[in-house]
Amino acid sequence: MIDVKKVVNQPYSGNQRELASFVNKLRQEFSALAVTLKSIKDYEKVVVFDSYGPLYVGKLAGIDPVTLNIFLYNAYSIRGDYTVPKVLVRGDIVKRIEYVTDAELKKIFSRLSNMVKNNNKVKYQP
Repeated sequence: MIDVKKVVNQPYSGNQRELASFVNKLRQEFSALAVTLKSIKDYEKVVVFDSYGPLYVGKLAGIDPVTLNIFLYNAYSIRGDYTVPKVLVRGDIVKRIEYVTDAELKKIFSRLSNMVKNNNKVKYQP
């Protein structure tokens, strides 16, 4: 797996072929990780986070490797308190994706209910 620090700190030499090769390698590794994440069971879920905390909980349907858009089935909107059959989360707002079991999901929902009781503007701390 490519180290992120190497990617960020590596100077660009101006060679387009080298850059294209590097981008293809990154895409291949990302696709392999996305396939692994997508292969979870139907009853297992993922939590999609943005910079303010958890956004959606649902079954991962797919990830677009170019735009990093995330597609979820039976997604529950945490902030809106509603469920939708399908949702697309734009890749530019996604901060992280976490795999969760049912036990972890209960913990997340209990933290969220405490946040709502105390103050709606508090950031989620995992």
